[in-house]
Amino acid sequence: MSIDRREHKRLAAHWRAALQLGDEILHGRTEDVSMGGACVLSEKSIPVGTTCLVYLEVPVPERQTKIPIRIEAKVVLSTLVGNISQFRIGLKFASLTPEDQALLKSKLV
Repeated sequence: MSIDRREHKRLAAHWRAALQLGDEILHGRTEDVSMGGACVLSEKSIPVGTTCLVYLEVPVPERQTKIPIRIEAKVVLSTLVGNISQFRIGLKFASLTPEDQALLKSKLV
């Protein structure tokens, strides 16, 4: 049995996501999200240690809308998921605005 040493509680979430690496933008979906990071499925691998901008569309059903947020993050995992031929990209958030932090916190409760 493994011990989960994550600092933040994770929420299984399938939100639209985009990862910006300079001029290149990769589109994908989150598998899970926490206050400290996210896991995104992408068709392309990103080297561990890479810094990127992450764009997430956070659903707000009570307002029947999605709120876009932008977060600087660092890639901490990039591994092929063979059964779906995509890469699982683990991201650690570098900084969150107070507004984005409040929005994420409202989803993780």
